[in-house]
Amino acid sequence: PQQPPGRSSRKARAYAAEIRRLQGLGYSLQAIREALAEAGVVVSKSTVQREAARAIAHLSSRTGADVTALGFSAQASDASRMRNG
Repeated sequence: PQQPPGRSSRKARAYAAEIRRLQGLGYSLQAIREALAEAGVVVSKSTVQREAARAIAHLSSRTGADVTALGFSAQASDASRMRNG
């Protein structure tokens, strides 16, 4: 497959790794959203939060790592846990 798994209509999906990296550096969801908009990807702050949570959940499931120890916000990992039950 040429695209990662999931819905192909998710505009921010291609930027998930960058969203995760920026969040790990301490950038706010709003700042990340604004950077995406400058790159031509206009999404809501909720979309950025969702993609960050998915990226963190994916990282955690692949590595078994405690994502909070990696410097990622608890807010994104909490959102992932709430969604996944």
